[in-house]
Amino acid sequence: MDTLALTSLFIGDTVTKSIKLNGYNPADYIIKYEIGAISLTFLDDGINFTLSAVITGITTGEYNYRLVATHKTTSAKTTIIQGRVKVTDLSYKSHARKVLDAIQSTIEGTATQAQSEFMVNGRSIKYFSAEQLLVLRSTYKREVANEEAQDRISSGLGNKNKIMVRF
Repeated sequence: MDTLALTSLFIGDTVTKSIKLNGYNPADYIIKYEIGAISLTFLDDGINFTLSAVITGITTGEYNYRLVATHKTTSAKTTIIQGRVKVTDLSYKSHARKVLDAIQSTIEGTATQAQSEFMVNGRSIKYFSAEQLLVLRSTYKREVANEEAQDRISSGLGNKNKIMVRF
């Protein structure tokens, strides 16, 4: 049953599972995950239940979910497994990345209304001089680079910066 448990999902990602459930014949049951306001339904391939679905129609957050078997003729529902799942947006941007994007767009003159209203140190970006924006850009570039390095290290990819030592 552990392979049925969900721990995290990513909006826009595809979930693929193929399972065989003892006591649940694909000809007699519909199996689906119910997560918040969405349902992910397994298809009947004759022997197993197969799921291939893109995660859409849900926002980021933590949700209760359950895997439900519904009998096709009696409509009787049985909960097979339930738990909590964390849903994350694949296009997540950190605060530093959002500020850097807003600063860069302001320098280039392509900032959206939301980007030009972004606040840094209590001031809207649109009120900074060009020189101040360049200083802010280099500060936030370093912060974003540090975040990316930390993400690489935590993912097991290592730091791409070389550390040279001379004896």
